[in-house]
Amino acid sequence: MKGGVRYEKDCEGYIAIVHVWDNIRARGKPDEWRAEEVFKAEDAAMRYYKTTIRPELERMQLGGTVSQRRLE
Repeated sequence: MKGGVRYEKDCEGYIAIVHVWDNIRARGKPDEWRAEEVFKAEDAAMRYYKTTIRPELERMQLGGTVSQRRLE
């Protein structure tokens, strides 16, 4: 899994995203999950990702259900 934020022209704002691969090496095209919340500022979107989404991904990892790499 990789997560972060991206600017989306369609909604004129930043959204949090998570890419999920079906293999441990993160090869091939990932599935993409997008948060519904839209932020005007990149730092606000990243703060949302770090406080809301990342903790849940880390909890999932502790359960042994996912492999996650932090890219910061």
